[in-house]
Amino acid sequence: MRCVSASRSVHKSTTSNKTGTTLSKPSSSSSSSSDEEEKKVAQEEPTGDKQKQSEAKQAEQHQQPQQEEKGQQDAVDAPPRRRMDNTDQIWLDTLAWLDRGEVGSNIALVNARFATLVDKQLQQRHWWLEELHICEQQPKGTGAEAMSLNSDGSYYSLPLATVPLPENVVGFNSTFNIWYFDAEVIIFLHRMRRLFTTDISLQFSIRMTEYRAWKAMARYIWPLMKNGIIILVNLKRKQLSMMRKHVSPTVLSDCPNLVQITSSVLPERPTADDTFSADLSGRDLYMWLHTPRPDGRPLVYKLSKWNMGWDKFVNEVFTSFITASVPVKYMVLATFDFNYTRRERMVNILTEEKLTLLSNAHPTSDGVVTFVKIVRCPAEFTESNVITWLRMPRVRKESHPNLVTIGFSDDEIGPMLSNSAASMSRNRSG
Repeated sequence: MRCVSASRSVHKSTTSNKTGTTLSKPSSSSSSSSDEEEKKVAQEEPTGDKQKQSEAKQAEQHQQPQQEEKGQQDAVDAPPRRRMDNTDQIWLDTLAWLDRGEVGSNIALVNARFATLVDKQLQQRHWWLEELHICEQQPKGTGAEAMSLNSDGSYYSLPLATVPLPENVVGFNSTFNIWYFDAEVIIFLHRMRRLFTTDISLQFSIRMTEYRAWKAMARYIWPLMKNGIIILVNLKRKQLSMMRKHVSPTVLSDCPNLVQITSSVLPERPTADDTFSADLSGRDLYMWLHTPRPDGRPLVYKLSKWNMGWDKFVNEVFTSFITASVPVKYMVLATFDFNYTRRERMVNILTEEKLTLLSNAHPTSDGVVTFVKIVRCPAEFTESNVITWLRMPRVRKESHPNLVTIGFSDDEIGPMLSNSAASMSRNRSG
């Protein structure tokens, strides 16, 4: 009964308005007119949407030609785009500035044209050998091997080349060191002898008591290198004596391109007593320094450390200059760790030359360093001409590219070839 009364009360409340009046039931005519109005409204709504869409489409179509005209006008006003059409030679010159790893791993993968250009450029590129050591292979008695330096400071082993080096290998970027010598090394040196024909800096690390080593050097190595030697580095008195004994008494003058010597031995002016002297190293240095070169290049002698005979040497140089009849160009350079103040200048009217001794002291944290130079040159030479000599790469740099070090001992000489076998191997290696 509660549910029925509750439903009735709800029905009454729904049929009454807010003012309390009772709503009557609509007639059939009024209901039909309302239905027609609803249908009319429903039909008018989609018609309005279509009209709006049509107007939007017309506006878009009107704007599109304007945008196209604007784009065409911008294209006319913009500067013309140029297509890069570089020749192969331009690309080859550009690739030469890039690292070979980048050229091979990146550039060559662009397309077939660049792959061909990379192959050609790598074949044209010049290569230099890095630091190389010829050592005895371990265990001992198994021959020779080459050792090269990694970027981390460690060494790795390489077999000796069995064919001549490629033509684009043009020299040494660092040092070439011979610490072991046998028949296999001889053949290897002949295969790479092209690298020894120019711009060689040579130094010895063979003790005076190693007679077999000096003989092997003089017989097999010196003939390959003597024409290409331009600098003898750290030449010691005993080493020069052994070279005179095993190579030639005129070993210095036999090197046609030798223009610089670094040594602690002072040149000594020849005297009548030289015939009875057991050591002629100083005399040979003096004669080499005072022998004119056919190409007119100045000779350079660097004294590596202070020598007690320096003042005597200076006096001999100026004394011989007074009576000189043949002009010659040379420089003597030295560095002393004290204040050296001597200066001199002399002119030879006969040879039209001047000889100058100059010193320039510089204070340092440890004291004083004096740079000394003796210059013999034409009388018309100015200071700028001398500076040009001093700026020559081989004079200015303390490091020596294409530096060859020979340092094997008697115990580090392996099996050697007979004369006939050595001759045959040289022919095959060429």
